[in-house]
Amino acid sequence: MINKMKTRILILVTTIAVVMFGAVTAIAQGKSIYFMKDGDAVYSSTIANIDSVILAPTPRLYVNPSTLSFSAAATESKDVVVNTNQSLWSVSSDQTWCTVTKGTNKFTVTATANTVAEQRTATITVSAGYAPDVIVAVTQASWVPTDEIEITGSLAGGAVQSVQSGNSLYIVYILRVGNYSGELPLCITANNNTWGRSVYDRTINVDANTNYTIQVRCSLDDRSYTSNTYPYTVTVSSNDVILKEHTITLVSATISGIYIQTIQ
Repeated sequence: MINKMKTRILILVTTIAVVMFGAVTAIAQGKSIYFMKDGDAVYSSTIANIDSVILAPTPRLYVNPSTLSFSAAATESKDVVVNTNQSLWSVSSDQTWCTVTKGTNKFTVTATANTVAEQRTATITVSAGYAPDVIVAVTQASWVPTDEIEITGSLAGGAVQSVQSGNSLYIVYILRVGNYSGELPLCITANNNTWGRSVYDRTINVDANTNYTIQVRCSLDDRSYTSNTYPYTVTVSSNDVILKEHTITLVSATISGIYIQTIQ
């Protein structure tokens, strides 16, 4: 008889729990435990008749971050932190181009280069004991044939025009597109060894065999208390491929922000 045996019940929730023992379900509520089979009670008891009741915490599984994005070139791997109170956990990916490597309380996601002119996605599933599975959504940018993209300065010979006016610096580029139509990711950076690096990312839509004028506006911090000069290396890239790199020199000012103001 069950009430004559020393029985230990694992309760998965602190107040109400359901635990499967083959075809029999044990339901704990308050101080009573009910054993059910096919919806009918076959035995019930109070906690006084049980040797011990183990109240385990609700199964927990969290990941951070829950979304990842890679450039088409996929030049880096990315870590995802796993937080769970379950003793074992596993991780898997549904795409061969997106691989996962399990570590201690984290896993590393690596993507191969995307050589197709369309975005692709992968789903990573993390499982841990009784906790519900958690999904990490992965996206990778489409490949852009950078040999069909050229960026030069707007002046004769491809020189870059940069005009400092008040608290702004304006830079003008010419974008020439060859046999490619679609999305074009652009990354503009302005780097000074003393004052740091400003970065601006934007994806634009381009048509094949078309030229565009791009005006970039940089916000400046006033350094009028000094006549020092501040050289910046400005880089325009797409999918980690450098399209244009040049140097500008500011007087009594430094760059605090950068963005594309107009495209024509």
